[in-house]
Amino acid sequence: MIKKPIINDIISVFSYLPVSRKKQLIFLIFLMLISSSLEILTIGSVIPFLTALTSMETIKQENQFRVFFEYFGNLSNNNTILILFVCFAVLIIFTAAVRVLVLVLNARIGYGAGLDIDKDLFYKLSNQTYLDQIQTNSSTIISLISSKVGTVIRDVYISILLLINGLFLVLASTMFLIWLQPVATLIIICSFSLVYILISMYFKDKLKFNSKVISVESDRFVKIIQDARGGVRDIILNSLHSFYLNLFIETDLKLKKAFAANLIISGTPRYIVESIGMVLLLFLGYFFISNGNSLNSLIPIMGAIIIAIQRLLPQLQQIYTSISNLRASRASLIDVLDSLDKTVKKVSKKVNIDFSDALKFKNISFKYNENSNYVFKNLSIEFKKGDIVGITGPTGCGKSTLIDILIGHLSPIEGKYNIDNSELCINNISSWHEKVAHVPQSIFFTDASIYENIAFGKSLNNIDKERVHQVCNIAQISSYINILPHGYNTKIGERGALLSGGQKQRIGIARGLYKNAQVLILDEATSGLDLKTEEKLIDALNKLDKSMTIFMIAHRIESLKNCHYRINLSKDGTFEYINNLKPS
Repeated sequence: MIKKPIINDIISVFSYLPVSRKKQLIFLIFLMLISSSLEILTIGSVIPFLTALTSMETIKQENQFRVFFEYFGNLSNNNTILILFVCFAVLIIFTAAVRVLVLVLNARIGYGAGLDIDKDLFYKLSNQTYLDQIQTNSSTIISLISSKVGTVIRDVYISILLLINGLFLVLASTMFLIWLQPVATLIIICSFSLVYILISMYFKDKLKFNSKVISVESDRFVKIIQDARGGVRDIILNSLHSFYLNLFIETDLKLKKAFAANLIISGTPRYIVESIGMVLLLFLGYFFISNGNSLNSLIPIMGAIIIAIQRLLPQLQQIYTSISNLRASRASLIDVLDSLDKTVKKVSKKVNIDFSDALKFKNISFKYNENSNYVFKNLSIEFKKGDIVGITGPTGCGKSTLIDILIGHLSPIEGKYNIDNSELCINNISSWHEKVAHVPQSIFFTDASIYENIAFGKSLNNIDKERVHQVCNIAQISSYINILPHGYNTKIGERGALLSGGQKQRIGIARGLYKNAQVLILDEATSGLDLKTEEKLIDALNKLDKSMTIFMIAHRIESLKNCHYRINLSKDGTFEYINNLKPS
């Protein structure tokens, strides 16, 4: 529930900007002040110009133009009007140029601030702990970065800048009108302000409701698309197209209705205020004429008032639209701020960690949250460097959790995990990750070439292609790749859609071997292979560097026959050490 004043959130989101961007914003606001001052000069210059057109003698008698006529001498009326026209035109063009510059800088600085937030947000979300990341729905993250940050850029940063610019211009126009006709100005400004205030109050709750709808349904929108793409096999098999289409339409309809309602709410006052403005101008004209003012004296004043109001109305509308956008984007803004508030553990000093002896669990305990049961309780075990370790156990006994602790993705809540004599911590974990390769049950692939998927995270120009060929030979996948029309440059589709299950596993193993790590973890990595291919692969792994430590998780005991020993985990957090598998 939204309780804090919106100004608090606005201050918070600007506080995340770097100092350089804040300096740019200060310069932009200064430029807005200059633009507003030029607006006053432009509107003010209308009066002498129109006075010169209607009554040259009147303008010659004005004290403020004495210097002008003394400088240019005794000019004809036509030449005087020409000089005033040129000065007026230059001022208008210069003012327009400054306004365009404000517009350009407004957009660039506003979207630049959005880039700052994007980078900060992506960094903080991608550097959360593994446990935090797996407990957050990916659709929420995608919606946050792809949609809600865009909303914050457009409806917060840009709107705030436009709001400030509008306020300066409204203030400038109002000051000039008060100087020219104070009573008429008060009537005009009070009338316009009253309309905007009443409409704003009337639609306040609706905008708040739409804000929440857009925030919630944006997450759901992304989730439906992800589910429909990820479950395409089951959707086709079970004829679920209509089911997902209806979910999509339902969510999209709510989003579009909310966006349409916001658009209507933000645009409605303009037409009402324009109508009131026209009526007020007609009334003022009638008022001046009925009070005995001559047409020649009325034209300059009415001309200036008309131009001032013509500048005033769009800015009032912009102020209202900006405030409406801020209210309509409030829920998305809060979601973004909540994510920006996430902390990232800082590495005080990167420390290298050596692995030459053993990995040691000393009375470690772990559970996923306070309300869940312990996966492990006071577990103590040691793995020597160069060991080939088989890990077995029933589903749900903690095999993958044990691996995640070994990698460093998860940290024990009690006990110690030492590599040799060094406890694994935030300062040395990056060094440890350099020494570990992991082939999970579900391997992630990008829609890129086989080269790029094996040398994952490296650009094509930086890939050691000879090494890719070597590890593919070991993984028993090179013969398949060599018969492909484009060989190792073949794209394998989104999430490896163009590969079979066994091919995915072998390319995943090749990726693990390419890293040339000291520890290789195979989590059910051969379950999709036939026995003959699996046997060739395991034989090839046995010929690798004998100092490499290998962990193999498998349900088939036959897959672990070349392991030095086996750790059989139980659901109660205990394990059985089986040492009868060491090869001769």
